[in-house]
Amino acid sequence: MTDAPANVTLHVGDSKEVLPRLLRELEQDGQNVDFVLVDGAHEAEGVERDVRSLLASNAVSRTVIVLHDTANEAVR
Repeated sequence: MTDAPANVTLHVGDSKEVLPRLLRELEQDGQNVDFVLVDGAHEAEGVERDVRSLLASNAVSRTVIVLHDTANEAVR
C-alpha cells in the first residue's frame, strides 16, 4: 500500500462492510469528510451501493466525491 500524507486516512476492505460502519462512526462524532475516492466495488451494483451510502450520510454533507473507473463498461 502507498504511504499517505498525514492528513489522509486510507480505508481498505470490503466497501459494503467498511463504508457503512465508517460513515456511522463519523456521523456519531459529528465529523465531515472533505474528500472521498470511490474505488471499492467494480460492478454496477457495488458502485451504486457505495454512492447511495455516501449520499445518505450526514458525514458527507460538504464533500468532494470522485468515482474511479467510471468508464469501465461493467460499472456504467
